[in-house]
Amino acid sequence: MKYAAFTLALLAGVPLMAGLALWRPRYGAVLLGLLVFSTVMGDRANINFISLEAYRGPDRGFEVNLTDLTALAMALVLLVRHPRRVRWLPYNSLWMAGFFGVALLSTLMAPVPLLGWFSVVKLAKAYLIFWVVANALRAGITPRAIWAGCAVAGLYLAASAFHQKYVDGLYRVHGPFDHSNSIPLYTNLILPVLLFWSLADRELPRWASRAGTVIALGMAFAVVATMSRAGIALMGLMLAGALVVAHRRARSRRVTATAVLVGLAALAGGIVASDSLLDRVRNAPE
Repeated sequence: MKYAAFTLALLAGVPLMAGLALWRPRYGAVLLGLLVFSTVMGDRANINFISLEAYRGPDRGFEVNLTDLTALAMALVLLVRHPRRVRWLPYNSLWMAGFFGVALLSTLMAPVPLLGWFSVVKLAKAYLIFWVVANALRAGITPRAIWAGCAVAGLYLAASAFHQKYVDGLYRVHGPFDHSNSIPLYTNLILPVLLFWSLADRELPRWASRAGTVIALGMAFAVVATMSRAGIALMGLMLAGALVVAHRRARSRRVTATAVLVGLAALAGGIVASDSLLDRVRNAPE
């Protein structure tokens, strides 16, 4: 059944997404926002080929997900509508190629090359996403689509964590992912970007600025709800770093007031959750 769904998504979904974006240019921004949002879907929108669930490495199969299909559709749009604006090797591509070469060489020398190929394929897909986003911005698609994708992804993650924590009663929430530790790894990539962008972009509507800030705090809650010690520590650093950079780069009364309120909210949340956090540190399994 899942292979039939994947085939349908590939043969019908990708052309449909590309066709809509080619038909109406504004849908290109929607497609870019969907690309960013789709990264939060985790196991809820993917399919694994040659899956090795017993393997506890970073990649357990040749995975294809909604993000890959959306990136493929976006690449088709760029090549058809904006061929002259496409840069085949965007900035830093050569460094990425060097890293990919090292990964490929180590995979060829590995005791079990198949396990390494799982990650090599993921690196190739990651470059496709980078290539698409870089060229979408060169083509003139509004960066606000990326902000919107981050905001909706953060809202989805926070809502999922809240439901699992207070409705399902989970001690360590995992959100849309298969493990609790995946939430901090994902959140720490998006939370500081969303928070800094919401505070520093003076052309962003006031409601959007406030919404982005609240969603960033919701993502911080999701990290705390995982009870991941390293994840919580890194999230705190990311939160503080985004506030400091926003205050230095875009200083204003609004930014300063928001930064103070966010800091107080984070402090209050830390005090409320301190008992659970201390218990986690003292009694966590080896």
